[in-house]
Amino acid sequence: MDRRIGVWMCVLGLLLTVMIVPALPARAQEGAQAWTSYQLNMRTGPSTRHAVVAVLAPSTPLVLEARNGDTSWVLGHTEDGAQRGWMATLYLGFQSGFSAPALPLSDEIVPGPAQPAPGPAAPAAGADATPFTPNTNATFQGINMSRFDESSVAGIDLAAVPVVGQPTGRSYAIFQRGRALGNNPNVVAKVGDCSSDHWYFLSPFTWGQYNLGSYGDLQPVIDHFGASMDDDSQSTHDGYNVNTVQSPEWSNPAYCQAGESPLDCEYRLHKPSVAIIMFGTSDLLSMSPYEFEFYYRFIIERSIELGVIPVLSTFPGNLNFWNHTILYNKIVVKLAREYDVPLINLWLALEAVPNHGLEPDGFHLGEPLDDPANLEGPNLQTGYPMRNLVTLQTLDAIWRGVMR
Repeated sequence: MDRRIGVWMCVLGLLLTVMIVPALPARAQEGAQAWTSYQLNMRTGPSTRHAVVAVLAPSTPLVLEARNGDTSWVLGHTEDGAQRGWMATLYLGFQSGFSAPALPLSDEIVPGPAQPAPGPAAPAAGADATPFTPNTNATFQGINMSRFDESSVAGIDLAAVPVVGQPTGRSYAIFQRGRALGNNPNVVAKVGDCSSDHWYFLSPFTWGQYNLGSYGDLQPVIDHFGASMDDDSQSTHDGYNVNTVQSPEWSNPAYCQAGESPLDCEYRLHKPSVAIIMFGTSDLLSMSPYEFEFYYRFIIERSIELGVIPVLSTFPGNLNFWNHTILYNKIVVKLAREYDVPLINLWLALEAVPNHGLEPDGFHLGEPLDDPANLEGPNLQTGYPMRNLVTLQTLDAIWRGVMR
């Protein structure tokens, strides 16, 4: 795949993800198709160059009318009709089943107010100047989805969490359950978004196109899992988050059964004993911390139920939302500890890498200087080679400690 095509596919996936949020029927009132995820400027036209019409509070219900050419902005009005204007799609949540790209095109310029809208302006796109404000009206099956206790992660220091994951006390029991269910001890699955879907991640080790350099001791674990590292995973896709990977409507009907989630489909097709799971990049843009933790739990519990050792991974992050990155990664660590499952601290592994191992856009995992499976020298100062290294080291520890 051409690198530029791969990057832009991931960009497209990330844009789609902001429209793929958990189906929370009580979040918006009757008639509204969307809501504001943050305090948000409503403008006279589809760009930040246009004047502010109003400043909308988080969780304001919206009725949408039209979109601009690339659906990065939508035209709509508040449900009570008091305010009308353009809003950045990135900062909206959408009702389940609603498709913003299906809105009609428009280049309408909305009349501005006689006086500037009261209240502080929302941060510019990509800024992280204000604290995260979760939606306050979000409910799901009677659960307040905005209720997140930050004290539950207050004692977690990401810089003190080991980079390479180790087998836990529960790992052996999960593995034995998987053997009884017919799982294949030579198969590892990938679960995640574009950083896990890209062929840069692990696939070259199946093809024999790699250079271990000083890490020759990893050859046995490559021999063990190698054939599965290039499997076409049904549980990875551009823009996936912790909810969509469990949503049957996102399954590929060519491979998956009716009503089967992408996660269940992958586990049924390949019968893995281990799954490398990484989410967060898309999630922090589309759901609250509580929602992220809530849906992540189902992935872990489903994996354990099916006898698949869930190996969680912190994610590299988004430089434009660094406070969110830290918080969501602490949630990942919290869950790994609570469920007693292995954890890769990729975030820490990339701290010593230029630009945190990210592309110049600040959120895509950095491309290698040459081969993504070259584990020598300057190449390890980029995102994908470093992720490949720490993933192999973790698999090696689990294989030696649990599976041999």
